[in-house]
Amino acid sequence: MLNDIGKWANENQGLLTIIIPILLIFFGWISGLFKWIFRKFFDKKQTPSFDVKGKFKAEGHIVIGNNNTIILDSSKTSLEKQVEEMEANLTEVTNRLEHDQVDSDVSQSRVNLEEYKKVLDILESGQSLENKARLRALYYTTTDKVAQIQIILLLAEWYMPQEDNEEDLIALCDEGIALADEINAKQEKAVLLAYKGNFISIQFSNLDFETASSNLIANQVGISLTTKEQHDEVVRKLNSLYESSDKCFKEAEKLAKEINSYKALGFVYRQISVAAGHRYIHLKAFGAGMAEGEKQLAKRAFRLSKNIYASANDELEIAYTYYNFANQLRNFGETEEAKRLLEEAKSIALRYNEVSLVNAANLLSDRIRTGYIPDAGSY
Repeated sequence: MLNDIGKWANENQGLLTIIIPILLIFFGWISGLFKWIFRKFFDKKQTPSFDVKGKFKAEGHIVIGNNNTIILDSSKTSLEKQVEEMEANLTEVTNRLEHDQVDSDVSQSRVNLEEYKKVLDILESGQSLENKARLRALYYTTTDKVAQIQIILLLAEWYMPQEDNEEDLIALCDEGIALADEINAKQEKAVLLAYKGNFISIQFSNLDFETASSNLIANQVGISLTTKEQHDEVVRKLNSLYESSDKCFKEAEKLAKEINSYKALGFVYRQISVAAGHRYIHLKAFGAGMAEGEKQLAKRAFRLSKNIYASANDELEIAYTYYNFANQLRNFGETEEAKRLLEEAKSIALRYNEVSLVNAANLLSDRIRTGYIPDAGSY
């Protein structure tokens, strides 16, 4: 249930900024009434399972840490350092990349064309709950490794927070990475690692939001149902998720550089931007200072992705980067800028007859204009 609440909050940031202050006032009033009644009629005190008093403060890179405080590190995060290093060496790196439109590594493998065509047919049908189910069914039945990898990549691309389970997608990414190792599909492996890094970051954000919400209420009412051991275990899990996400992005970048693939490297930084934008949402909801840092990280990673693709004159990948970043900008409150990026993405997509991108850009433009958030399964 808490996971569903976290996902809903990520999709309704504006509403959340109104709801949280109201809830705080309500619980503060209830807390005061409860304490007055308690002192009035009972001559004893209760001790919470651990200390939940005090205000949130900034001391590290996650929201909820030891002693029930918001933790925000003032030093640079690992991802910030990774982005900074790429910014400093961008020209040198892009000069070494292969800028020709070459086939994927898997083109050298034996491909079951009949099975692969089934994947392409589903892709052409467009994103829907029904087509996701068709992809998963095909994944379970096909023995062709190339088709399996492409199915995983498509399911990752079609991720929707309202309907998809991040744990399942991470497991699929792991399976895809193992398959990529078997057939030496290094470019696909790098992309899968980047997807995995983003899905783990989403898990981190959701757990961080759930724990922060629970502890925020506990601070207001002065009572916690969480033991110190349970609290410390959550903190360990949060740190583990944060570090695992970082590791995926670093490994993905390293592999993209090793194979000199601008497509893979640009995608890695596009996913770093998406992940940072997602983390911004829950940090901003709690008024955490690190939210601004995540926003700036998303913008820097976006620029790197765009510049990497520009170095190869790959306009279509630039258009997809515009589309993904426009989705981040609307969460930053920069809706006019988001709409302009979407128009640019559509203009490029139309020149290349990339119908799926045109449709996606139109849909996102409508959502920005109307503020409508679709239910699961509505595309």
